[in-house]
Amino acid sequence: MGVGGTAGFDATLSDKAISAALSQLVENIINKCMDKPWRSYFLSVEDGVYIISGGADQGAVSFVSKKFFPITVIIDGKEYNVMSVKDKAYKTDRKIKRTAKNTIKVSTGQHEIKVMAANDIIYSKKIFVSATEHKIIEL
Repeated sequence: MGVGGTAGFDATLSDKAISAALSQLVENIINKCMDKPWRSYFLSVEDGVYIISGGADQGAVSFVSKKFFPITVIIDGKEYNVMSVKDKAYKTDRKIKRTAKNTIKVSTGQHEIKVMAANDIIYSKKIFVSATEHKIIEL
């Protein structure tokens, strides 16, 4: 008939459609998550003290060493008295049961940490703790 040329498939149209569908899917997931109220969970109960999770804007720091002993931890100038966790127990399953005696809750971000035992500084460093992270520091 002599009218027009050959029709071809435009791959860019299908790529754009897939991209738009994925973008919409991600947006829908984010909106669904934001619709739900924040929740907290009970982590432990010890001697009448209830430990609850701090949510997405909080991390935790624990300290392991060869021996179980009391330490003084100074985080950004604030002092905490906690116990180290014996590294043998820590290394078997790489988990530490968080309690008020061995774990310090911290906000996310950079922190200046000093650890003292018997008035000697045994650890001093700046660390970064991300949201919901449980940072394990080996002494």
